[in-house]
Amino acid sequence: MSPPPDVEREEEELMATGAARVLSVNVGAVREFEYNGRPAKSGIWKSPVAGRIAARGINLDGDDQADRKAHGGPDKVLYAYAVENARWWEQEIGRTARIG
Repeated sequence: MSPPPDVEREEEELMATGAARVLSVNVGAVREFEYNGRPAKSGIWKSPVAGRIAARGINLDGDDQADRKAHGGPDKVLYAYAVENARWWEQEIGRTARIG
């Protein structure tokens, strides 16, 4: 599903400035939980951290992934999500997206 044209134009205008700002850095450990009556593991739950945090090897300090074949690793240490995309999702789901 593509964003509406007005969101695409807004993204183009913002990208043209070349300015970027980090609003939140989030990390989390792998947790065990039950899914459909079976044990499972995931690192989906992330929480914001204050200040600087080191990116070393295959993770940020304090972060982990349960499935390293699909997540994490040397080419996937950081994930950036544009605030413009979050705004688009807010319109889609009819509620405010929490940053962090």
